[in-house]
Amino acid sequence: MPLLVGFVDPAQDAPGFLFPLFRRDPGSNVDLAQVVDHQDVVQGFTEIAAPGALLRQSRDRLSVEVGEPALWAFKDHRNEIHVAAAKDMAAVAAKLLSSANLFEWPLVRLELGSFRDGPRPNVELLQAAFKSVQDDSGELAAAVWRDTEVFTPAVRRDLNRHFQVAHAEQMVVLYRDELNIFIAPALVERLKKVHWEETWFVLKAFSLPKARIAVRPLGRAYASQKRKAARWKIIGIGGVARHVLQDEFFHGRVFNIRNAPAGPAIRAGGTLSPSLDQAGPMSQFIAVCQSAEGQVEAMARKVEGHPPEVFIRHLVNVRPFSFGSPPPRKTPVDQLPTLARGFDHAWIIAGHRQRRTGNFRNQFSVSNAASRHVKVLLKSLIRRGDLVSRLTNEGLSQIPSLNLFGMLRPRAEWSEQEVLRYLLGTMLCEEALLHTSEHIIVLMPGELRSRMVQVRLGRHKYIVNLLADARSNRSADLMCWAVSASLPKDFDEAFKDFCISLLDGYRWDYRGEDGESLIFEDEGEVLNVWPAQTLSAVMGVVSKESQHGREWDVILTPQSIPAHVLGRARKMGWSLMHYSELPRWLRTHYRSSRFAEMEGR
Repeated sequence: MPLLVGFVDPAQDAPGFLFPLFRRDPGSNVDLAQVVDHQDVVQGFTEIAAPGALLRQSRDRLSVEVGEPALWAFKDHRNEIHVAAAKDMAAVAAKLLSSANLFEWPLVRLELGSFRDGPRPNVELLQAAFKSVQDDSGELAAAVWRDTEVFTPAVRRDLNRHFQVAHAEQMVVLYRDELNIFIAPALVERLKKVHWEETWFVLKAFSLPKARIAVRPLGRAYASQKRKAARWKIIGIGGVARHVLQDEFFHGRVFNIRNAPAGPAIRAGGTLSPSLDQAGPMSQFIAVCQSAEGQVEAMARKVEGHPPEVFIRHLVNVRPFSFGSPPPRKTPVDQLPTLARGFDHAWIIAGHRQRRTGNFRNQFSVSNAASRHVKVLLKSLIRRGDLVSRLTNEGLSQIPSLNLFGMLRPRAEWSEQEVLRYLLGTMLCEEALLHTSEHIIVLMPGELRSRMVQVRLGRHKYIVNLLADARSNRSADLMCWAVSASLPKDFDEAFKDFCISLLDGYRWDYRGEDGESLIFEDEGEVLNVWPAQTLSAVMGVVSKESQHGREWDVILTPQSIPAHVLGRARKMGWSLMHYSELPRWLRTHYRSSRFAEMEGR
């Protein structure tokens, strides 16, 4: 457990906060600093080379561990050092501020007051600190201090109260006749809906109660003045990315990424056509990876050099495509918002929907299907940069926006409703809820009239925006973007709902529940489906003997199934499978061709 050994004292002749130093054990000579999160909890320790001239020894024998509240240290006017966690430092602050001993140091009083008063500053302390900077350094320095130390934190508190904003660190707040908040273009519309309680409070503290708050895109004015051509850049790792980006459309080149988890990387780039939009779309940066551990993290490191005021940043995450259970060591979808927080969009390809071309023995056809989906998505993002820019700049409810992608080559005999049901059916994902998407856009070849269509699948109604599109894809494929889907809050309930939609896609009518099973009917045939979201749920079902036999009692799970569990299920009379195997099972047991004709597409 790290022990407190001393402090860095940045102002040895004045009161103020000190920097606590720790060591792993009494015999160590390596100084450590706390790594603290926004909740004031220690997340870890990092080595630090402390300047010897500023060191002070600690008289207190204190220790702190990861997961515990961080320790703070304050040196008062008598050179006495107070060490405590934030909640205990509040009492220290209240006692020191109740006297006039710190009156000569207004900035120190304001900083100490944050422990007593909380995030909303004391107006009297705030005004005294501003006047101190004004008297010592002039009007301009005081205005800069007010923008960075008062207005910017207040804006952040308002943003954090409404939603988590990944790109808010790239924000500039300036008061010049009005309060200007410059932020990534993708967030502008969202910020216009914020109630600025904390911001209005500090504006009133500076006698600016009628000031206008203006939210503006960061860097947009500069980019439009330069008239630089918008461009696209793609970086990919993994076999699918290398296969796609070597296509003649992309002309990708192989290069090495240090410590890349999937071998050599590949990159491609070009200029977006200025004819897409009169003002020109924003540039697109696209990172392509698969779901093996470490690949998303590798792409997150590459996005850092592509600022949001210039690029719309996409992560294309290819989920498992092969037949049978997916590999167990893969990045879950619910980790993408954290791992891909530097991106504007995180696209899910396939969503574990492993019913693609050929048969389960032909893995080449599987790989080709994954590559085909990725290629079509990349081309649509490049060719429809205007649509991507509009969706992003109009505001996304979450950053990154969690998106689903699907494609389908329809048959001439299918009705419009059948086409859309089949297309949405290919996009169902148990880890991201298709029916919660804010926008479902279908890009259709030809010159049809754009319109909104309602489609029902499972228990949900989908509002689909049909757009005529002759430039995203030269083939007859339909493409669908489902933008801003939500993660499940209750994974068991979400998987049950997923199974209902999945079976409805095969035209099995949902009749209700019977205990833990879902009852479906199709032309007099009855099917009992037991959704089991976890392996423990699977074991709970197979521990009992099936009542109706393997042709009627089916356990569906999104998990990889160990051989001994599969053997146990067979012994007890159950059909147990990863849900991707359902279409093959239905064709075998019911000779059903419904929905099957699209599985080779």
